[in-house]
Amino acid sequence: MEDIFARIDARKAALEERVPAVTRRIDQAIAPSEPALVAKLQRVLAEGGSRRNKIIRIQALVSEVRSYAGEHAACKQGCSACCKQRVMMSQTEADAIGHAIGRPAVQLRPDYVPPRIHDFGRDTPCTFLVDDACSIYEHRPFVCRNYVSLDVDPLLCGFENWDLAKAGDKRFTPVPHLDPGPLLTAYQKVAGQDRIGDIRAFFPPVPKGD
Repeated sequence: MEDIFARIDARKAALEERVPAVTRRIDQAIAPSEPALVAKLQRVLAEGGSRRNKIIRIQALVSEVRSYAGEHAACKQGCSACCKQRVMMSQTEADAIGHAIGRPAVQLRPDYVPPRIHDFGRDTPCTFLVDDACSIYEHRPFVCRNYVSLDVDPLLCGFENWDLAKAGDKRFTPVPHLDPGPLLTAYQKVAGQDRIGDIRAFFPPVPKGD
């Protein structure tokens, strides 16, 4: 076990070189399409339509933008550690997802208190995690679409690294990912004063046998 903690600690130095280089390559790849993507985002915010539909369009833009990072990402099907983390979203996005999957989202109560990051771990799978895969992948939340690890493998996504974070251990090494920038700003603008909560609050797990 100590070996994996040493590997996590050692990864910091490698990331200092890798992340800036990978980020530059992604920026170069996206540059020719950036004006069109910015224009799409501006239209989403300027045009009419429901907030629910605007959120869906922003989700699609996040996926389009993040596709440029695909070849540089450690994320692969079957790597589901991030699906056991806290997954925060707005009521509007929850309603949009609920409409798409045919399962109405719970309307959060005024006294709802969002869970802490460290409340999650090995035994807190997302409601929609089935056989280590997202069962609503086409309709997954903004945060899931945006969360792309720029590392070479899922080492830092593992629970051992989480344990270091929870313990305040200096060997903890954050997962390197891209800044959502204007995409997140647009999301927050559309969400407005929505209550924000974890996906499990909007879509509680269905008891087995129901």
